[in-house]
Amino acid sequence: MGFDMYKKVAISLCCISLSGCAIDTGRDPNLNNLTGLEFKNLSGNEYIKNYSITSSATGVDLEKAKVCTLRNVTNRDVTLSDSSRSFVGAYTGNYYNLGNKSTSSGGNVVAASSDKSFVVNGSTEYIFDSGLINVKRVVRFTLDLSILEGKVKYTFSNVQQAQTETGTIPNNGFNYIGTWKGASPYHALSSLRSVTSDIDSCLDY
Repeated sequence: MGFDMYKKVAISLCCISLSGCAIDTGRDPNLNNLTGLEFKNLSGNEYIKNYSITSSATGVDLEKAKVCTLRNVTNRDVTLSDSSRSFVGAYTGNYYNLGNKSTSSGGNVVAASSDKSFVVNGSTEYIFDSGLINVKRVVRFTLDLSILEGKVKYTFSNVQQAQTETGTIPNNGFNYIGTWKGASPYHALSSLRSVTSDIDSCLDY
């Protein structure tokens, strides 16, 4: 990839980054079609606070919900990278790509368990089409499960995401998910719905 292309990628990543460039921070209209959302304000911007979903499965007991959750939720380490230290040689005109990588540790899936609730930590991912390149983002979350009238109520909190590769923009790791379109909140929430769908499929089996 030539230097001009790297500049285009940098601009693209800047415009869709989790923080940084001046962007339209109005709420993504797609979020208005979702129920169970709670928001919070930080430094004048709006972010996702909680997201609740009720299971489509019926007649569920918590013990089975625990088993199905552990089969479908993982919390692996995540490798994050950028090329922010890269440069063009003053004399050669060549582009020197100095990659920078770090690991964000996962951890235990189970956070708490009782006869009434089950709490896990996990992660999922999605691909975002920036219009120039495909961007991979990882979403981390805390998930509380409780039984409500024979159905599982899923409540996601501490929801954050990170871009695995940010090009020439420094990778600042996991951040809360903004509600503006450039932060891809709808895609992030869709990835959480995929997690509950996988658990529901196990519950229906």
